[in-house]
Amino acid sequence: MKVLRQPLILMTIVFASLFTYNGYSQNMLLKEPSNEVRELADVRSKMWAKELALSPKQQDLVEKSIIKYTMRRLEVQNAAIPIEEKTADLLDLERLERGEMRDILTKPQFERFVFLEENNDEKQ
Repeated sequence: MKVLRQPLILMTIVFASLFTYNGYSQNMLLKEPSNEVRELADVRSKMWAKELALSPKQQDLVEKSIIKYTMRRLEVQNAAIPIEEKTADLLDLERLERGEMRDILTKPQFERFVFLEENNDEKQ
């Protein structure tokens, strides 16, 4: 199952990037997130707050993490590099983001986070 998971993640990322590029564009020179990125982070952090019973501090940290990794994904997607390198970079970012979430969340929250993400990946 793990062998199939990486191509599925890649296809999801590539498919999503084709339709969200303009919606989540940002000023790359200033490294400031666009309003769309901020709105996405707000919605996702509220969803995680509800699902994981986050404290206000945790919700703020999760929102900042979502903004940071969304911007980094956009940088990779917009980079003029081979698709294989983009794929590797995006998978590395996914691992880093999950590690940061592990630092923010308690162990039970993180276990639920992983469970919900994996179930969401399977549905896609």
